[in-house]
Amino acid sequence: MKLRAACVVVGFLSLAQLTFAQSTVETASALPRLLRFGGTVKDLNGNALTGVVGITFALYSEQTGGAPLWLETQNVTADGHGRYAALLGSTKPDGLPTELFISGQARWVGVQVSGQAEQPRVLLVSTPYAFKARDAETIGGLPPSAFVLAVPQVGRDLPPGPKKAAGAVGSPSALSVSGSGSTNYVPLWTSSSNLGISDLYQLNGQVGVGTTTPGGKLDVLTHDSIATRSTSLRAAGTGLYGISSATTGGGVGVIGEAHSAAGTAGVFNNVGGGAVLSGESKGTVIFSVNGNGVAQVGTQSTTPTGMLNTTASSVAYVGLAATGSPGLSSTVFGTAGVDGTGGAAGVNGGVGGPGVVGTGGDGNAPSSAAGIGVVGYAGGGPVASIGVVGYGSTGDGGGGPGVMGIGAQGNFGGGGAGLWGMGGINEITGLNVSGAGVVAYGAGNNGNPGTDGDGIFATNPDGGTASTGGYAGYFSGDINVTGTIFAGTKDFRIDHPTDPANKYLLHASVESSEMMNIYSGNATLDGSGEAVVQLPTWFEAVNGDFRYQLTSIGAPGPGLYIAQKVSGNRFKIAGGSAGSEVSWQVTAVRHDAYAKAYPLVVEQEKSARERGYYIHPELYGAPKEQGIGTSRYLQSMRQFKRMAPRHSPKIQPAKKSSN
Repeated sequence: MKLRAACVVVGFLSLAQLTFAQSTVETASALPRLLRFGGTVKDLNGNALTGVVGITFALYSEQTGGAPLWLETQNVTADGHGRYAALLGSTKPDGLPTELFISGQARWVGVQVSGQAEQPRVLLVSTPYAFKARDAETIGGLPPSAFVLAVPQVGRDLPPGPKKAAGAVGSPSALSVSGSGSTNYVPLWTSSSNLGISDLYQLNGQVGVGTTTPGGKLDVLTHDSIATRSTSLRAAGTGLYGISSATTGGGVGVIGEAHSAAGTAGVFNNVGGGAVLSGESKGTVIFSVNGNGVAQVGTQSTTPTGMLNTTASSVAYVGLAATGSPGLSSTVFGTAGVDGTGGAAGVNGGVGGPGVVGTGGDGNAPSSAAGIGVVGYAGGGPVASIGVVGYGSTGDGGGGPGVMGIGAQGNFGGGGAGLWGMGGINEITGLNVSGAGVVAYGAGNNGNPGTDGDGIFATNPDGGTASTGGYAGYFSGDINVTGTIFAGTKDFRIDHPTDPANKYLLHASVESSEMMNIYSGNATLDGSGEAVVQLPTWFEAVNGDFRYQLTSIGAPGPGLYIAQKVSGNRFKIAGGSAGSEVSWQVTAVRHDAYAKAYPLVVEQEKSARERGYYIHPELYGAPKEQGIGTSRYLQSMRQFKRMAPRHSPKIQPAKKSSN
């Protein structure tokens, strides 16, 4: 190397030799400083990636660790087996820097597929180091012409610096350069022979533009509207690529920061209308913001179907978690975790969109249950709260329901319940009981008689009787009623004793115009033809106005009579034959506290709003709409029939069981 350099120095004396040397260097400069490199790319599951793949290549002086000496990102094309070939340095105007290979030290190539960790580094063999051979036609990397002194020009001052000794080779004075500079500022050629000060300030290996205290390798400070701008003209190019290559610590690839309350830390604009923002973790898209004039945000999804589309990636996460702000006082409540407002009905007869829709997950396995659409949990605290609250809206045709439940079609069994309530368990002894499945309160109407709402209104699909197959209410278990039961008839129905699998047996109750109790029994007369019937201790506390009946069993008993009326919870029978049997019955009218407070009024006037309406209008030739039950909730029933088809869930096709 030293010999060749000496030959070039000698060549300074010959113009022909100088021309030859210049020509040789120019030919060497035209050689591409590129390195062909190939490999295989796979996804995180070990499957070969195909098509265009983004890869970052880096050169290191160490097999592991350390900062990259050089790096670039390319979009390579992988074949069906994931194989690719790339020319390192092809994205740089000057290709690979030759100084990377002139030190004689080994170099390793790091390969990092977009979204993945860097692969194990590969040791470069001798070929790249041949870049050093270009120095064979240079002196210290410069062409010989750089060392030829120009003929001095009159009137030009020499720049500050050491003077050449007289009689030295190339002793003619160098080209005169004028101008001045400032410490640490990178000089700028203001003309072909004059140096000035640029905006670049270099201090401790850091360069500042518009600042003398750079805080990074490049620090730009300006009052212009745009501090830096990076543009890629390639079809799949990257305008700005931020990499934090350290495999430990909390490095950040890109940070955007704004200090004004009206400012924005980051703005992404796809003027072509495509995706605005996409986030990846280990090669998998974890969120995306789509464009096309509509802001759609998706997590774990690149094709969101709504304004916000979130998908949990594992059982450790929920699809969406939102927490409201805590309340400040008893009058300043906490804010909602989720506040959903449905879209307004845009056309006459339309229906506005629901504020919140919850869809449970499918139960795909044969024995799996589908997920619940909406679950509400009340927060804990000294005072219990409500899991779910629904408020109906005001309408000209009647107020809307606070909560509306529509059961889904049953593909293999019964249809789903429209509303299902299950009470909570009580863990405190005393009168406290476990929670009721459903609690209903009718709305009051400021004390106006006959206008208060009912706690529950229920009707079967046809508004008729159970013979049509449906019930207005079906209770499995005991029913407790603390008030009065009004009914057209009160029957009992049981499985027929002689054919329980195919028939029912029904009996009607005995009705009366009085609150009446009936007691009966059999008594055997003593030797005097008498018998004392002992009644319960509460008998006279509950009953009064007693009526008696006696029937002789086995033989006529014309002389039977009540010797003593009920007194002291007993009465006496006499006038029969010794040892004969007598059947007795006592009928009494209730006079307990409840009966006295709420006596039976046999004939009652209908309230003003019920007049002209019937309990069973069909029995009197009146239309169904004149039924009292129907008229009380006519608007609600019409509204339900109008809303139900529009809010009903889509009928899903039956899924065949694998059993």
